[in-house]
Amino acid sequence: MNGSYKKTLFQVLIGITGIFVTLIVWKIIGGFISGKLTQEGFAILNTIAQISLIIVPLFIMLLEKDDLTDYGITGQHLGKQIKAGVSIALCMTCVLALLPMIFGLKDLVYRGESYQSVGSAIGGFFHFLLVVGLVEEFVFRGFLYGKLNNLCQSDKAPIVISSLVFGACHFSGGNFTQVIMASVIGAIYCWCLEHVPNCSLLSLIIAHGTYDWLIRVLASVF
Repeated sequence: MNGSYKKTLFQVLIGITGIFVTLIVWKIIGGFISGKLTQEGFAILNTIAQISLIIVPLFIMLLEKDDLTDYGITGQHLGKQIKAGVSIALCMTCVLALLPMIFGLKDLVYRGESYQSVGSAIGGFFHFLLVVGLVEEFVFRGFLYGKLNNLCQSDKAPIVISSLVFGACHFSGGNFTQVIMASVIGAIYCWCLEHVPNCSLLSLIIAHGTYDWLIRVLASVF
């Protein structure tokens, strides 16, 4: 192993460890205080927990003085990047959410709460775009997938590893189906980054946030 390889491997291991430690800490905190919080308070706590996932990868990025382009962030062709993100979101929504719901398989797609008002739907959109999409795509497809691409000789290994970590982070309440689905979706995002024209990290942030939001919109309809 040369020095650069060892350094990148160390960054990946620290990044993954930091992600899971952050999740575990918030699980413990949530277990202690969730019963004492209002619904609004729990939503705020959950948002803070989601944002905190970015801390360790962002610290590594700043410490190593990585360039934003190393994480798939570019200022070129912004309009095309946005169009790519919207197109990916709509395609995924039709195939993975709308069609199953039409055929009565809503519970396989989403079992959570649906929006009860236009205001909550609008707020939900910005939450999924600016919190969920931004944080998770930076962490898993920007930092982790980007570092793994520099580390692995195989083209498939970065997709598999980053997607499995992404899926594992969605484990909740013994629901392994959610882990599998999240892993598949993570792999789709990686594939899009490599094969969809003008797809960038910005595109995936838009796609991820919009897709997650549209699932809940559709759940309000069906």
